[in-house]
Amino acid sequence: MYQPPAFREERVEALHALMRAHPLATLVITAAGGVEANHLPLLLDDGGGDRGRLCGHFAKENPLLSALEEAEDGLAVLVIFHGPSHYVSPGWYPSKAKDGKAVPT
Repeated sequence: MYQPPAFREERVEALHALMRAHPLATLVITAAGGVEANHLPLLLDDGGGDRGRLCGHFAKENPLLSALEEAEDGLAVLVIFHGPSHYVSPGWYPSKAKDGKAVPT
């Protein structure tokens, strides 16, 4: 995932704080059947290794579990922790009332 340097966070203590405050994560793997992604709560055990260890639970029926069980050792897994988020309506931008344009995207 591209992260511009101005937005990159590499301090382990700051990353751990985000994980503790917002434990709902998206776990993504590429398996034989394609890409699998699930939202699930993950708890940080910061006593496990240099960067800690994530602990969670999968339902037996979850296809992600069988994909992980069938995967080879060293499988790359992407875990995305989401911080606080809210929808910002384009109508909230002052430019929307002024000229009808919301954002330059």
